[in-house]
Amino acid sequence: MAHSQGHSHDVVRFFNAWPSPFAQRVWIALNRKGIDYERIDIDPSYERKPPELLKANPKGTVPTIIHKGHSVYESSIVIEYLEDAWPYLPADRALFPKEPHLKAQARIRINAINTEFVPSFFSLFLAKTQSEVEKGREKFTEQLRNVNDALKESSPEGPFFSGPNLEAVDANLIPFAVRLFILERLRGYKTPSEEELPRFWQWLKAAEKHPAVVPTIHDQQEMLDFYQKYAEKKGALPTGPELLLVPSVIVGQKELGDQSKFLFCMPSFT
Repeated sequence: MAHSQGHSHDVVRFFNAWPSPFAQRVWIALNRKGIDYERIDIDPSYERKPPELLKANPKGTVPTIIHKGHSVYESSIVIEYLEDAWPYLPADRALFPKEPHLKAQARIRINAINTEFVPSFFSLFLAKTQSEVEKGREKFTEQLRNVNDALKESSPEGPFFSGPNLEAVDANLIPFAVRLFILERLRGYKTPSEEELPRFWQWLKAAEKHPAVVPTIHDQQEMLDFYQKYAEKKGALPTGPELLLVPSVIVGQKELGDQSKFLFCMPSFT
């Protein structure tokens, strides 16, 4: 399936797969920048990889883009490329702040998302024992608290990390936040309330309504079916009454170390 939109004459070929949160990051960024793109939706089972994708990216993963004959892949890198390749778009379309230290702070937050939040999400999702599920719930709640604190620190008024405009930090985090229902349904996770995480919920509600995000949201039931089959394939603990009845444990914020070695990601979708 192909889709194009935007204002630039430099059309980007964007390889996408709807289950992938990493591909959704780039899709959001393309929409946010208002760049012309052609979206190629590949087989979500990932059993048939288009020859053009394999030529552009030997790993055959999504997201991958082709622009002016050059290929770029790895979601956070692609987003930086889009910002660098289209610097002339209006300021309110920028994905990163112009001021060097603010841009560095944005990159630090993106690194934390990739090395702390994302691994925590997949650790819980792919937990193989009840003990791992319980520990995963605690750690993921800790990550949500960290996000809530980071949002308050970076922009108390919000709704996004930098204030009124959705930027790269938001685009990197949104695909995982809008998949909270997967952890709730398949891992019995209880997301902390709006009273507990007011800034996070303000951010998420704004993100779900943003015009750059809305077209990228997939049907929840189809998403659940896919993720349940994926978890079973990976040997994760099956969903059952005994799993869903275990209460989620909410913990206070703790200092986090470097968790990059625990970076789990869906192997086919990076």
